[in-house]
Amino acid sequence: MEAVVAIILSLATGARIEVADLMGQLAANDVVFVGEEHDNRAGHEAELALLQGLHAERKDVVLSLEMIERDCQGTLNDWLAGRINDEQLAANARLWPNHATDYAPLLAYAKEHKLDVIASNVPRPMAKVVSEAGASAVAGLLHSPRRTTADADRYRDRFFEQMKEHMGSAGDERLLRFYAAQCLKDDAMAESIADWLAAHPARKPLVLHMAGRFHVEEGLGTVARLLARRPLARTAVVLLPSVEKPDAAKAEDFTGAAHFVWVCAQNPPKAAPVEEEKPRAGLGIMPDYAAGEDPGVLIGSVVPEGAAEKAGLRAGDRLLALDGKRLENVRGYMAVLAECKPGQQVKLLVERETVELTITATLGVSRR
Repeated sequence: MEAVVAIILSLATGARIEVADLMGQLAANDVVFVGEEHDNRAGHEAELALLQGLHAERKDVVLSLEMIERDCQGTLNDWLAGRINDEQLAANARLWPNHATDYAPLLAYAKEHKLDVIASNVPRPMAKVVSEAGASAVAGLLHSPRRTTADADRYRDRFFEQMKEHMGSAGDERLLRFYAAQCLKDDAMAESIADWLAAHPARKPLVLHMAGRFHVEEGLGTVARLLARRPLARTAVVLLPSVEKPDAAKAEDFTGAAHFVWVCAQNPPKAAPVEEEKPRAGLGIMPDYAAGEDPGVLIGSVVPEGAAEKAGLRAGDRLLALDGKRLENVRGYMAVLAECKPGQQVKLLVERETVELTITATLGVSRR
């Protein structure tokens, strides 16, 4: 296992522990849930270290990923068996934009060591349907979990609190549909793990499940739904939060959030440009960075008197394309916007509720 700078906190004792101690304690479990920040480089390095370390402790390790969807399991199996190449996997498995840098190393390790990998998440198009029409719209469909719940509990309270920070005055009915889509993902991931374990009763593996931290924090979300299906499963939760000063982190900063916290450094700041920057085009929106993985950019808020507000865009709209270029995520949006100039008139394809609109906007100057 490669050397990784690690500041690891045991929340049971409040003490710092070494990597070897963490691996030893995690190895006694049936399922280990890892909550990542999707865009943090140090966190992804820690994930690979966890996979390598737990494989050294428990030879039968199964990797489970939020980042690959259930209907892509056959494609993933073909790649693991060497029947298709990397390009064919990328073309058919709806891989995330950061797959090559952040998740490909995990899959490469699994392939090299002949580890099973579970494509656990619900297909994104199905989650999108639920966010628009509710869970009943996909009930009974192939790849939809056989049962899903969206109870009025602490998980829902936390979800509403987080979403309202980005969506402002969005109606409760809309938030409930987004919450149903979130729970659909949790139930799909939990069911995928439970089904795999049920299908291999002679094996006693350790399942290592990687997901966004909200899905596993406080033992809620996917963790609670797995235990509802396999109440005797021994589970542990490891969070990978990024902080400005990792060495100053204390266990009390994360009370109740997990069993262990592997504190990661924030991404290094981008180098300052040598030459004075020219004014950049800006649309005047704040994306909702917690909106999940559906294609497009969910608008969390619009800047008063900005280009978006003047064009009639609203919080809760989903930006699908800019001047004919489809937008898969915030990174793609920023890349397309970087090619534009202040004052340029652009056509925006926007999804509002269940209707797609074409809106013309005149770009302003970015304030970022």
